[in-house]
Amino acid sequence: MALGATSQRIVRQILTESCLIAAFGGICGTLLALWATKALQSLAPPHLIPLRGTDVDARVLAFTAAVSLFTGLLFGVVPALQASRNSPRSSLQEGRTVAGSPRQNRTRDSFAIAQVALALVLLTGAGLLIRSFSRLVNVDPGFQSDNILTAQIQLPNTKYKDDTRRSQFFAELLTKVRQLPRVRSASANAFLPFSGIIAGTGAEVVGRPSLPISQQPVVDVAVVEPQFFETMQIPLLAGRTFTEREATEVSHKVVISQAMARELWPNEDPLGRQVIVHMKREDTPSEIIGVVSDVKHAGLDAEVHPTAYWPYPELTFGFMTLAIRTDGDPLWLASAVRQTVLSLDKDQPVSELRTMESLLAASTARARFATVLTSAFAAIALLLALLGIYGVVTYNVEDRTREIGIRLAFGATLEAYSACCSGKGWPWRFGVLSSAQQRRWG
Repeated sequence: MALGATSQRIVRQILTESCLIAAFGGICGTLLALWATKALQSLAPPHLIPLRGTDVDARVLAFTAAVSLFTGLLFGVVPALQASRNSPRSSLQEGRTVAGSPRQNRTRDSFAIAQVALALVLLTGAGLLIRSFSRLVNVDPGFQSDNILTAQIQLPNTKYKDDTRRSQFFAELLTKVRQLPRVRSASANAFLPFSGIIAGTGAEVVGRPSLPISQQPVVDVAVVEPQFFETMQIPLLAGRTFTEREATEVSHKVVISQAMARELWPNEDPLGRQVIVHMKREDTPSEIIGVVSDVKHAGLDAEVHPTAYWPYPELTFGFMTLAIRTDGDPLWLASAVRQTVLSLDKDQPVSELRTMESLLAASTARARFATVLTSAFAAIALLLALLGIYGVVTYNVEDRTREIGIRLAFGATLEAYSACCSGKGWPWRFGVLSSAQQRRWG
């Protein structure tokens, strides 16, 4: 201004610098978004949202450019107007620094306070999510998931038309699988826990007044092969499980879960009682021979449902999921299991060869993704808050260089003045003051 620059020229100059900084930030943010989108797609559960089509397109780029320009103008116009009102005489006086007004200092401090407040909100939310997720993964699913290999088998109806052929196929398959090395036990279930599907229907107790189907309690139905409870290590609470004969012939026996016993026979012994589960063509009563522990079928965060376990001959399905407990890594048997199935039927495919632990992890994938995402945002917010505080304190110290020098000349120490400025003294100890400044004042 002393050389003849007008106020408008000064405003344009500072706005140009501010917009250039904002544009550079927008470019860096766009590059970061391109990388973060790929990372998001790799971390997200497969069925959360259609991330395949999520990308940085022209609309995102236009929004980024608009926000960058708006930010540069908004946070550049105020200091530009303030600079245009400065007096050249005071600025040219030797050794004099123009300190910011108390109002300007309060504005800067307010921005830093707002950053810390927002970061604290995100950090609190992330902490709560981490604690909730930690509790979730420690929930007991009702069985032991380690060292179990699962494999889905869907028999074609055109080739396996009757129940006898289906029962014979799975019986022979399990017999051969149990003979494989490192196999401790093997069984199968039509609706394995955490597989994503389950059959539910109404049930009524024999000897009680019949209720309309809409008012009957709903129970899940699981069709299992022999040794299922032993393979999954589901605790037996009362009675017994299926004998070899009951597991291979229609005997109208059923094993129920603790939740089903609690709902249909509260404060009573359900063993020996008869129940009708509306899942067959004929509603034949089934005798309860055992009660097992509850299994969280839909997920660790889902409610436990009453469940009735039938042996496979009671209700034959064309699809079953093998459950094979092994000694060591279950995936080591994947190829052997596939070859065993092909030895019985060379055209029969095997799908979803996975460990039970991977199914269990998939059930918590959404919660894990939300926790990771929120924690990442909280970490970024904390970093921005730290940078904001550092910048404000550094600016305040630079702004008060002359004042600090005068105080030091009268005998004040760096530690005493640091405590006066910050209350804790950290700007001095963490290098807010340069060594040249300290030598100048000391």
